[in-house]
Amino acid sequence: MKIRTLHTIAITLLLFGAGCQKQMISFERPIVDPEKPIGDTVAKPPIVMNRVQITSNLLDIFGPDSALAGGLQSLIYRNSTPFNGPCDPHAERREGTGQVLPAGNTETCVGGMGDSRISANGILAPMTSGYLSQVCEFAVQQPAAVDYAVKLALGISSGQLPTTISDAEIMAIWQLFYPEYPMPGALLASLKNVISTASTITPPYTIADRRALLLLTACLSEAWVLY
Repeated sequence: MKIRTLHTIAITLLLFGAGCQKQMISFERPIVDPEKPIGDTVAKPPIVMNRVQITSNLLDIFGPDSALAGGLQSLIYRNSTPFNGPCDPHAERREGTGQVLPAGNTETCVGGMGDSRISANGILAPMTSGYLSQVCEFAVQQPAAVDYAVKLALGISSGQLPTTISDAEIMAIWQLFYPEYPMPGALLASLKNVISTASTITPPYTIADRRALLLLTACLSEAWVLY
């Protein structure tokens, strides 16, 4: 798969559709500043889902593929610094036995007992975006994960995927990440154009590559990890 090219196209689409995303989700949330007169507000940085929530959401979307689960464990769950999310120190030992859980178990404090005292959530920062970019790229490189996500979007439990990509499929893939927000019309038009062009260039993008591009674009948009 032409993953670096897919990434470049996805970023271009997101930059083009930045205005559309602002219509969908507001990134600035007013809060009261105690040092200002009542009625004045200041912008509060958006709060990001923690590592457990992001890992859970991506496994819900891309499925329980073992390679994907391992990548998420490495890129997201074990990185408490950018993503936060305290662990439960009592989960370090099996209930009633006092036996320490295996190091790979996601219930353990993988960064040590200090992980039990970190913040519940973080803010969107360059380091967070960097790790999210890596995990999105990793996810769409797993054929089983892409197949699972597209079937989930289309409501297909088994069998083959359609041989063409419809507008309904594009919107359904987007809503895997944004179930409460419809896809902006300008972004849909842009994606349709790119998907159409990608099938005619030499060498052409396979339909699997084009579906991976749709998933990568939605995943890289980042607004889905915000509260």
